[in-house]
Amino acid sequence: MWNASTNMQAYTHYTPTGAARLDRIYATENILNNKQGIETIAAAFTDHMAVLARINLLIPFIHRGRGRWSMNTSLLDDKQFRDAIKMKWSEWKKHIRRYPSIVHWWDQYVKRNVKYMFIREGTERKSDRNRMENFYYAAIYDIIQESVSYTQKIATLKKLRAKIIRLNGTFHQRTMLDTEEFDKTLGETPSLHHIIKSRKRQTSRTIRRISDEHARIYSTSTGIRQAFKMHFNEKFKALQTDVTKAQQPLNCELREIPVGSNETLEAPITLSEIRSAIDKGKSHKAPGNGGIGLEFYKSEWETIKTDLLQIFNSMYIDGTILENQLKGIIVCIPKHAHPVTIADYRPLTLMNTDYKILTRIIAARLRQVLADMIHPHQYCGIPGKSVFDAVADVRDAIAQAEIFQKPLCILSIDFSAAFDKISHEYLYMVLEAHGISASFRRKITRLYEHATSEIQINGFRTDTIPIKSSIRQGCPLSMILYVLSESSNTILREKPQRHQDM
Repeated sequence: MWNASTNMQAYTHYTPTGAARLDRIYATENILNNKQGIETIAAAFTDHMAVLARINLLIPFIHRGRGRWSMNTSLLDDKQFRDAIKMKWSEWKKHIRRYPSIVHWWDQYVKRNVKYMFIREGTERKSDRNRMENFYYAAIYDIIQESVSYTQKIATLKKLRAKIIRLNGTFHQRTMLDTEEFDKTLGETPSLHHIIKSRKRQTSRTIRRISDEHARIYSTSTGIRQAFKMHFNEKFKALQTDVTKAQQPLNCELREIPVGSNETLEAPITLSEIRSAIDKGKSHKAPGNGGIGLEFYKSEWETIKTDLLQIFNSMYIDGTILENQLKGIIVCIPKHAHPVTIADYRPLTLMNTDYKILTRIIAARLRQVLADMIHPHQYCGIPGKSVFDAVADVRDAIAQAEIFQKPLCILSIDFSAAFDKISHEYLYMVLEAHGISASFRRKITRLYEHATSEIQINGFRTDTIPIKSSIRQGCPLSMILYVLSESSNTILREKPQRHQDM
């Protein structure tokens, strides 16, 4: 791999007692024929010099877009930056009167200024970091060339490398946003492991070729996006509901909400509910539309809590929910290692943070009365119950059948794309059948009637598509709404025709 040169000496490893060319690099003839150049460069993550080979290979290249903007949450660790936000907040509040509502002010003015503030600070810090990093690397090359003892040389090299590692630690903090849950722990500093995992994850999600339901193949960036858009447009179109037939399962003695619970559901949101909803959200989760994550709400709580209370009550009580807050970003996660068709991808909707906080509050309120509204054999979403209780009941049923020598049939049903097949019209009918007030049903309706999504493929987003059916995978409220929509079917399944021999 090396270019033969008697005038240039290069070492790849330095020790307190000397320097050596310990590293051997082998390459195939094809790679050697396409080699453009090779050199050694300093690397902070190893005590060896890195060997950089430039190779010209003719391989298909998929251009990636910049994706969505997401907040660099590591900036919130800086007290001076947080103090600057606090000062700016006082100035921003003076502009509330210029907007139709506090929600418009928050979504259209404050968020834009927060975004610009983070971008400006991040750009300045990145520029400073690049200058400092270049200085450290220049110092590394200088010390390598100096005629000093290897003991002094290796000590200086280690110090400079340590400084580069510390310098890059904060810069790569946002890498944690693109790392799986089991690959990180709370408060962990990003490392080379996380960077490699993030790159592998990004590569695995790069879609180079896709086949639609008609076996048409798409291999260009534009074609792939268009295929996904057509698929999801069809998937989320309004489902036609036969009201007469839909009413039949709703006449099966559905349990109604306890007396007085509607007043509790409709009550104004409290500060403690907002704080609880924020605390329940996980850190380092990819934010949806707007790019502002929960870390901002947690970090700046004391500064923004009074205004947040007005914002969420305006959204909940007055119904001032903007279309921008209802817009989701659909990312497609491969279900297995070698996806071929669009059906091989699982759509996950990244929701706006305001939307997730509001729906988490609504879900917490509904969860308190859910046990009184659905069948006792339903475990999902019920406080104090979990899937382990369901497993225990099945285990006990098997044990009882064995003891009393009774025949037993265990049927496991897996609903394909269950969330995607919920009709909004039928969902509203179910809520009414459970005795939920018109006022609260209207609050749920507002979350869906103007809902839209954009599909993000390879860092590019498609045009907006309307969401006329389904409940969103990624919304805190979806599981409870699904349980309620299935409540009538649970009752029907519990009333089979009894045979004489049973």
